Amino acid sequence: RDSLYSEIKMQLRKFASNSEDFMKAFEKSNWAADFELIGDNQKMTFPTKKALGVVWNTGTDEFSFPTSEKLGLPKSLSQPITKRIILQELARVFDPIGIISPVLVNGRTILQDCWKAECGWDDIVPEKLQKAWRGWIEDSQLLPEVKIPRVLVPTREGDEVKETQLHTFCDASGYAYGFIMYVRVLYESGFIYVNIACSKAKVAPIKQVSIPRLELE
Repeated sequence: RDSLYSEIKMQLRKFASNSEDFMKAFEKSNWAADFELIGDNQKMTFPTKKALGVVWNTGTDEFSFPTSEKLGLPKSLSQPITKRIILQELARVFDPIGIISPVLVNGRTILQDCWKAECGWDDIVPEKLQKAWRGWIEDSQLLPEVKIPRVLVPTREGDEVKETQLHTFCDASGYAYGFIMYVRVLYESGFIYVNIACSKAKVAPIKQVSIPRLELE
C-alpha cells in the first residue's frame, strides 16, 4: 500500500482517530492538528474535529453539530428577513446523513411558505413568516445538544455479534415526508444496541399530492 502511494507521489497524512494505538502507528508529523501526547505517561489528547459540516468528538466518538453562532445563523436576525436570506441561512447547514433532518425540514417549510406567498427574493417576508423564522433560529441553538454515536456496530469485548438488522420507518403529511433508518445489533449475550444509520426529509410539493403517494416517495 505504501509503495503504491509512493509511486503516485501521494502521501497520506493528517490522520485522526478515536484509537490511541492507531494514531501511534504513524509519525506525529502525520497526525491531524491538536492530537498531542501529554504528561509523563504520554497520554494522548483527543480533540474535536470537523468534517463535512459535522463535529466529531474523537474522545467520546460522537457526532454533533456546531453552534448556530458558528454557523452564522443568528446574523439573519440583525437584518431584514427576506426569502434570499432564509435560503442562504438554510444552505449553511450541511447534514449529509440526515441527523438533524427534522430541524432542517421545518426551516425549509418556511422557505416554501415564502414561495406560496409569492415573495420576491429581496422582499421582506410577512410578519407571520418572520416570527416562524425567528423561532427556527432559536430552536437551532439547541443543535449542539444532539449527539449521535459514530459507530454503527460497536465491538464488545468477549461478546460477538449474533444478528444485525436494519429497521426503516417512513411517514408523510401535507407539509413534509421522510424516512429514518436504524441499525439494531443483537449480541450473543443478549445485549441489544440501536443507533441511527441515516434519515432524509423533504417538504411536500406545492402541487398537492395525496398522502399515500408521498409515503411511496
